[in-house]
Amino acid sequence: LYYDVKKYAEEIIADLKKELGDLYEDNDLAYIWAFTVKCPVCGRETPLVNDWILDKRKNPPIYVGYKESGEFYIGKEGKPPEPTVARAEGKCAFCGRKIPNSEIVKQLREKPHEMMISKLKKGAGRYFYVPSESDKKVLERAEMKLKEKYKELEDFIPFEEITSDIRSLPVAKYLPLWKDLFNPRQLLLFASMAKKIREKVDELAKSDPEYAKAVGTYLSMWLAKSVDFSSRVTQWVNVRMTIGHSLANRGIGMTWKYAEPNPFAKFSGSLFGMLHDVLDGLQFSIKELENSGNVNVKLGSALQLSGKYKLIITDPPYADDVPYGELSDFFYVWHRRTVGHLYGFTSLSTDKSEEIDVGGNRTENDYWERFNIAVKRLHDSLTDDGLLVLFFAQRRNEIWEGVVNSFIKNNLMITMTIPISTENENNVIARGK
Repeated sequence: LYYDVKKYAEEIIADLKKELGDLYEDNDLAYIWAFTVKCPVCGRETPLVNDWILDKRKNPPIYVGYKESGEFYIGKEGKPPEPTVARAEGKCAFCGRKIPNSEIVKQLREKPHEMMISKLKKGAGRYFYVPSESDKKVLERAEMKLKEKYKELEDFIPFEEITSDIRSLPVAKYLPLWKDLFNPRQLLLFASMAKKIREKVDELAKSDPEYAKAVGTYLSMWLAKSVDFSSRVTQWVNVRMTIGHSLANRGIGMTWKYAEPNPFAKFSGSLFGMLHDVLDGLQFSIKELENSGNVNVKLGSALQLSGKYKLIITDPPYADDVPYGELSDFFYVWHRRTVGHLYGFTSLSTDKSEEIDVGGNRTENDYWERFNIAVKRLHDSLTDDGLLVLFFAQRRNEIWEGVVNSFIKNNLMITMTIPISTENENNVIARGK
């Protein structure tokens, strides 16, 4: 299984490079983009950038600057330009007039526009460059190629609407469809990749449907990880010179300046890097199974849990922290197109009828009602000497109180509490907290 997943993935990378390699330069590692809108006053195309710094490790930091002519330059001295967007309100980079959020929403919903403001290349080291004229037109070329291949790729483009959840999916205000989270080059790449995975799965299924499902699952995981690190909402992490994934902020918000990896380079977020991670996970699982024998995996809702277990370890949703159902659609729309037919996926989005969290149309009362049922099921599924290990994180004391009360109400006795620091200090979520 490990070697087949690796072999088929490498074949797909080779095919993609042959078909789409002309849209990327060999020495490019990453591209930094900014959404743009036309200033309603002076009419000039202005980049919306909340942070112009490219490399914060340097002192002074390296940044992107712009001239009155609209040309960009790489700055190594002095201060970077002032942000042109803050709290979702814009400011023209040239005439300084305000661009109201309503105008930004209107223009991006009609058709998102972006401009490349910098790119990272490798040479004797790694250097930031100002984009060339060819770089500036690459999305036009990608869009033309996407139109040429539209008929063959149409079934692999996620046209589904993003669920309207202002707290966790504020990006839907600007980019209403899942396909809108990808620029033309990214959409062309991932639709082509999804099509190739589906073709490989269907070919294998002719002789062995179960094996095809196994191979296809890991290839689809690889696609999902790649999508997570290459979208219009990925961040450029200037303190580490890496790409931050699409769900880094426990939700999907609007990222005005975003980073795109060269999928064929050996760099953060590339197809090679994501494949390496998936293969590592697969190899770990295989070795553990060899050492420990068979493992029975049951998929289902905690509200319907049955059977008896000596040890249960769970990491439930943290009330209003993350609505997993809505966010998982980011991946589901791609999985449905690659291996959904093998899993019986029929709906356009994930089933949220038994989600235990606050989000979508689920209130805090819904959360506690379902959380209490789940805790009762956990208690009933433990042997008399069984142990439940539950991870939980929340800022609100009343949520913690509710968790403890639920344990007491359902005859679970707390024997130990262990405080754990779970966030890396460099994590964008934890920074400054």
